[in-house]
Amino acid sequence: MIELFSLYKNLKAEGVIFSFCGPASQAVVEGIGETLRRRMEVQGVGAGLINKVFSVFIEQIHNVLHYSSEKLPDEPTDEDELRFGIILIGMRDGKYYVRCGNYVANEHVQALSDLLKKLQDLDKDGLKALYKERRRSAESLAGSKGAGLGFIEMARKASEPLIFDLSRVDDKLSFFSITTII
Repeated sequence: MIELFSLYKNLKAEGVIFSFCGPASQAVVEGIGETLRRRMEVQGVGAGLINKVFSVFIEQIHNVLHYSSEKLPDEPTDEDELRFGIILIGMRDGKYYVRCGNYVANEHVQALSDLLKKLQDLDKDGLKALYKERRRSAESLAGSKGAGLGFIEMARKASEPLIFDLSRVDDKLSFFSITTII
């Protein structure tokens, strides 16, 4: 119980207002989204900021739903399978942040890293142009379902460049984490 209390204190110290770790499903996404919106409304946050935070949350949790390499053992592969990850939403230094993490296959690490480094280097106009280009083209990342549009959208809504890390776990997996500051 001391470890749980320590985790609780650490989350509070980091300004976390919502955290989730475990298997994600569409029902979980809807529940978290509703809770997040209500919590921010009660705190008097404006609709524009709520929409930005909510939008980034949706993009990040969909990354878990679509790309996490961790799933229930022996579960058939389909759109409804449960995939595992962690998501934190908080406020620090007067800005909201959404932080997400999950396992990814090592074969996707380089393409993911290249895209995110590119996004870090673009200004708002460059991000807008890239978004339009990707929407029109059939280009996509290997194994991607959306040509990186979700990451581009996060970068467009962010007040600072996206922060990410890809830590190799073993020969097959790395742990991917991304933070969007709004």
